[in-house]
Amino acid sequence: VDVGMPKVMETAGKLGMDVEALEAVPAQTLGSMGASPMDMAAVYATLDNHGKRTTPTIIKSAEHLNRTVTIPDAVGEQVISREAADTVTSVLTGVVDDGTARTAVRDNPLRDGQQVAGKTGTSDNNKS
Repeated sequence: VDVGMPKVMETAGKLGMDVEALEAVPAQTLGSMGASPMDMAAVYATLDNHGKRTTPTIIKSAEHLNRTVTIPDAVGEQVISREAADTVTSVLTGVVDDGTARTAVRDNPLRDGQQVAGKTGTSDNNKS
């Protein structure tokens, strides 16, 4: 298994992070990096899309005046395996289903049956 900071940084780049702006230090695995909201949107979208990376698109508004609003499908590239992306997503859903963020979504009407995943600011025994 190939591990270490170079691999972490490579994977972060594949997922959509601007790695040029990041410092390659071990604390990165705990989330100490200064990432932009667009970078984080790209990463989470890639995970949710089973490892297929697309370019995030900001939609300012969508209106419906007796017509269908069409939002274009994103075309993407498989950057990590589906299995790896789905495993990470499973861990992130555990945080909100059974972990420290469970009260954030419990009984939230906005959830509306949707799967919710999240990353809190905590780690187990300061380990990543």
